[in-house]
Amino acid sequence: MKHQINHRYTNTVLFECDVPDEIEIGATTRYALELATKEKINLGGAQLRKANLRGANLSAIYLIGADLSDADLSDANLIDANLGTTNFMHTNLRGAEIRNSYLGGANFGGANLRNANLSQSYLAGANFIGANFAGAQISGTDFNGAYLRDAILSGAYIGDVKLVGNRSIFQCCPIGSCEETLFAYITEKGILVTTDFIQEKPIHEFREKLIAKYGTNKHRREYEAAITFIEVYADIWTPSVTEELK
Repeated sequence: MKHQINHRYTNTVLFECDVPDEIEIGATTRYALELATKEKINLGGAQLRKANLRGANLSAIYLIGADLSDADLSDANLIDANLGTTNFMHTNLRGAEIRNSYLGGANFGGANLRNANLSQSYLAGANFIGANFAGAQISGTDFNGAYLRDAILSGAYIGDVKLVGNRSIFQCCPIGSCEETLFAYITEKGILVTTDFIQEKPIHEFREKLIAKYGTNKHRREYEAAITFIEVYADIWTPSVTEELK
């Protein structure tokens, strides 16, 4: 039996293969996609909506601009994948390994990312409106310009530290001499800060680094202003113990 993977807009055949008879009908797309991945086929723009890809090994796959909306990618291996601008609307990515991947501009609206590992991935400009990050690992992840409105962030992890509340990621840019982005995370252990020169450290350590790096110049002042804002923001949005238990 032959199986084709087509382009989502032009219907052009991107990949075709023979599927062994012993492969169940519901697993044919997974078989074809894993084979295309091994052969390093460019599957940019592929139509894979509602595909059953549970547990698929798609490490280093090239799927820029593909449609994976409503697909099942739970427990899939997407390490080192190129998935920029791909549509993951309402996709099940629970437990998926998505480390070190490029996902700039991807659409994760309403996606299930529970217990997924997104560490060290590039997610700048991605849409996460309504996505569920509970239990997900986001250490070293670049959320620069990402849309997080109504996302469930409480219960996501930076290393072994858990985020609390659903407004637990704050970003400010451009800031500092290098016009970088400052990220602050509200966690069970207080505020963690990330910039180009300090990674996921408590806010008091960040202040010490500022003094050493900038002394009393204008960049120190703008960072201090940002820290003041972050502390007020955290005071407003850090949930009480009662709220977290709801």
